[in-house]
Amino acid sequence: MAQATLHPAMSAETIQITGHNGDAIDAYVAKPAEGGPFAAVLVAHHMPGWDEWCIEVARRFAHHGYLAVCPNLHHRQGPGTPAEMSARVRDDGGQRDAFVLGDLQGALDHVRSLPDATGKVGIIGFCSGGRVAYMAGCNLELDAAVDCWGGNSHARPHQREPTDARDRDDAGDALPDLGLVRQRRRQPRRRAGERDRGRTAEARQGL
Repeated sequence: MAQATLHPAMSAETIQITGHNGDAIDAYVAKPAEGGPFAAVLVAHHMPGWDEWCIEVARRFAHHGYLAVCPNLHHRQGPGTPAEMSARVRDDGGQRDAFVLGDLQGALDHVRSLPDATGKVGIIGFCSGGRVAYMAGCNLELDAAVDCWGGNSHARPHQREPTDARDRDDAGDALPDLGLVRQRRRQPRRRAGERDRGRTAEARQGL
């Protein structure tokens, strides 16, 4: 008989952390109910907002033994549904990098103050959150960064030079990073797979 799949208990709640400029913002925190200390992962949500999908990502990390924190980077556009707040962000010209970095720094400070955290903290983001993860990896004191199909992370030759708004092309020099992006030119499957497995292992080792 196959061994039953274990579903360990977890602790999860919405708290408030101190974000950019001292603002209080919401953050969802999930972690295993027992054990520790835990390595931590910041989850940078996508442009649709601080929605159920991103909360489930945080819970999945907790299921696998991490302390996960997903701050609401659209909190200032509330109250309202994630879709309503996201629409206000778009109407306002998009996310402001200084606010995003300040909010993530607040999440980072919160995690590193917890007694059941190891102090090792990585970040993962999806779509526009992937760009946020890459930007955070360039600018904050993190231990690993994963950019999942994030757009507009690097300046192209015909565009202006990279800045905090368009990030820097040096995250890999400072910490383990993994970029899962779509490229026009296909690479041999075996070589790409070996490369990605190696970088994934390096990013995990960073935590």
